[in-house]
Amino acid sequence: METAVREPWRPIEDIREIFSNRTAMFLVLAFIGANFVAAVFLTWMPTFLHQKFHMSLSLSGLNSTVYIQIASVLGVLTGGALADSWQRRFRGGRMLAQSLGLFCGVPFLFLTGWSRSLVLLITAMIGFGYFKGLYDANIFASLYDVVPIERRGASAGILNSLGWLGGGFAPVIIALGAAHYGMSASISTTAVVYLMTGLLMLYTARRLERESKMSANNNETGKY
Repeated sequence: METAVREPWRPIEDIREIFSNRTAMFLVLAFIGANFVAAVFLTWMPTFLHQKFHMSLSLSGLNSTVYIQIASVLGVLTGGALADSWQRRFRGGRMLAQSLGLFCGVPFLFLTGWSRSLVLLITAMIGFGYFKGLYDANIFASLYDVVPIERRGASAGILNSLGWLGGGFAPVIIALGAAHYGMSASISTTAVVYLMTGLLMLYTARRLERESKMSANNNETGKY
């Protein structure tokens, strides 16, 4: 009876291989951008609601999360199904679904900061939460599409650590911006971060699809 040969654990080699994977690094950068925006909402949204709409602290904490999170649940379900469907058609389908969520979330982020009515604010938060879910549904699935199976654990650790480390600067940056331009303007500018992140995801999806087609063409050529 044959037994599987276990490869020795080489963490430095794992990390080096992942960092040399350009597509994986693009996904890490996109995760940093998405977490930047998420960190702003986690830390400053209750204060924003308390100051601008004069909600109590308890209501501010509730309203800053409940609409976004419930909508995100629906977005995650939609995003997962959509991404799987697109992935069957082309190589970068999951990343394309993520870019769609980021692009569609841009106007809702802007409206969240500038809305003056509670109804418009809630609508904006629901819209942002839903399209945030489209991106969130495929964070790790997209990464696992471009890294070897034996590197998935290490790649997930790098994605999480760098993603939240980079996004962790958001509360400080927004606080500095709010001191000069106001909290409304500072929250609305997170739409720019989402837009840039969406462009990065779109580029990554198209790049992966292009490389996949080139590889397929080379394989076909090699048969003759």
